[in-house]
Formats: sequence, C-alpha cells, structure tokens
Amino acid sequence: NQSLKQRARLARRARTEVALAPETAAVPDRAASPESELASARDTARLRAAFEALPVRDRQVLQLRAEGLAYRAIASTLGMSLGSVAKSVARALGHLQAAREEAPRVRP
Repeated sequence: NQSLKQRARLARRARTEVALAPETAAVPDRAASPESELASARDTARLRAAFEALPVRDRQVLQLRAEGLAYRAIASTLGMSLGSVAKSVARALGHLQAAREEAPRVRP
C-alpha cells in the first residue's frame, strides 16, 4: 500500500512539473515598452518630489513605518503621541496618493 501511494504521488508530481515547465508554458512578454518605462520614471520622480515636500516629521514617521515599525514604536522613538503618529501617516499617504494621481497615465 505504501509503495502504491508513493508511486501515485511521484506520478502526480511528474505531471505537475511537466505542466509547469517554463519551456512549455506560454508566457506573455513582460518586457516594458519605452513609453511605460518613461511613465514609470516620471511617476517615481513625482512621488520622490512629493515625499521631499512633506514636513520633516511626516517624512520621519513614514520612513519608520516603511521600515516596519509599529505606530507605538514610532511614537516612542519620535516622542509623539500615538494619535499624532496615525494622523501623520494618514496625512503623508494622502499627499503621496494625490501626487500619484495628478498626472494622466500612459498605457503600455
């Protein structure tokens, strides 16, 4: 019984590996077009400028949050209240979202 189960398991694995083999799968070309690369570079520049325009405290809070710190740890590190951290994160993300949406998108 054990050997039959193992044989069936190996057969299933072999079928799965053949089905998922990269050389047989039809994968669409994921290379970015020059237009989408340009749009991406513009988006990055716009977001970077928006980030740099944030008040220093908002930038610090957002950086610490991006590093994975919890709100309570950020509050302790920067000497702020928990509510101030939450408001700062929301305000900073709102500014970045507005900057991201201000320019029309170029579709690839």
